Amino acid sequence: MKKMYDLRGCLVFAMAVLIASPAAADTATPGPKAIIARAGTSALILLDVTTAVADATKNHAPPAQTMAQLETLALQTLRTESDRLPNSTTLTVRVLYDKIAALNPAYNVATYAGAEKVFDMTVSRQALLSQYDQLVSQLAKGTVAAPLKVDVTGELPPE
Repeated sequence: MKKMYDLRGCLVFAMAVLIASPAAADTATPGPKAIIARAGTSALILLDVTTAVADATKNHAPPAQTMAQLETLALQTLRTESDRLPNSTTLTVRVLYDKIAALNPAYNVATYAGAEKVFDMTVSRQALLSQYDQLVSQLAKGTVAAPLKVDVTGELPPE
């Protein structure tokens, strides 16, 4: 009977944690989320910038300004995640956001229209670590030069 009591105690504790978790998540600041999708010599990091794009759209920021901010964010993400990918020689961050379509009258909410891949930013890990400050300066000036490569494949929503 003792084991059954211990099991019930564990279940009660687990339920309490699950119930408390959404409240803790609600207090967290939403923002870009990076996920390592592929490790190895050529690493791929997915960067979800949905909240940043939604904020820029809500504030009527010009697309060029939003793109510059996303490029800076992508470079910062590459630098941050490079520590977790010591065996990778090439790092790529894919910047994505969730597209929202028209309002669904049945549910009175906007509908999901898929993910938009905005751009891929690629750089060698060695160049990123040795030239990071220089790369940040170039992006601040609005230029993308070697060893950094940005392949724009999507678009931002209109302001």
